[in-house]
Amino acid sequence: MATPPTGEFATIFASSCGAPRILNAAGTGCWTEGNPFSGVQLGYYWSSTTDAITPNSAWWVHLTSGGASTSYTYATYDVWPVRGGP
Repeated sequence: MATPPTGEFATIFASSCGAPRILNAAGTGCWTEGNPFSGVQLGYYWSSTTDAITPNSAWWVHLTSGGASTSYTYATYDVWPVRGGP
C-alpha cells in the first residue's frame, strides 16, 4: 500500500497539483514541462534510497497518485534524479 511521500520525495510533492503531483524547481507552484525536468512520465520512479529492512528493495514514488512505497529492485521503473542535501 502506498503512503504519502517522505524523505527525498516529500519536498517535491504537492497534493494540490494535478498529475504529475510535483512542484516546480522553486517549490512555489506546480511543475510544468522543463522546470526543472523535461519528459516526465506518469507512473513509477525509483528513488536512490534502499529499504532499511529489506536491502534488496528500494523506495519508489508514483507520479499520478503521489504515493510512495518499496518494491524489490528487479521491478522495472524509471529513475528520478535527486541531489544530496546542503
